[in-house]
Amino acid sequence: MAEHSVTDVALHSILVADDEPIVRDLLVRVLQREGYDARAARDGAAAVRALDEHNYDLVVSDISMPNLNGLDLLKEVRRKELTVPMSLMTGLPEADSAIRALRYGAWDYLPKPVSPHLLLQSVRRALDKARRRTEVIETDGRLDRALRELRLVFQPVVDCENDTLFGHEALVRSS
Repeated sequence: MAEHSVTDVALHSILVADDEPIVRDLLVRVLQREGYDARAARDGAAAVRALDEHNYDLVVSDISMPNLNGLDLLKEVRRKELTVPMSLMTGLPEADSAIRALRYGAWDYLPKPVSPHLLLQSVRRALDKARRRTEVIETDGRLDRALRELRLVFQPVVDCENDTLFGHEALVRSS
């Protein structure tokens, strides 16, 4: 696994939503120590407000929270911006919540307590995947623009000895 420099990670903004202050603060400190711009939300409703005020590269959320649980927050994130990866954490892992999390497009499903190593590994993979997805979208956009600008040009081919038209050559041109 490639190491990330502080300049690489400092560009990434991560929202951590958890109703347990100790857990929330610990996760934010772990991410900030690694160089990420990590911010906290005390519950799902506060996370929605934070998402309205700032663009985040990743959301890490507890599933069981008051005022909007993690699965409902995930639905809201998907409604607002489909490309933002979101990882869900739970102290009570259940197959049903894991299946629903994956169905709604969660990036990862982490059991609590989450070790700093597992958290950072998940964050790096999620951000790397999001970066690659963005690169593909940008490449597709450039290719679409180039294809729209293509034009077919016909050039006459002349027999110089007889000064007669021999045929036409088709050329594809783009600006």
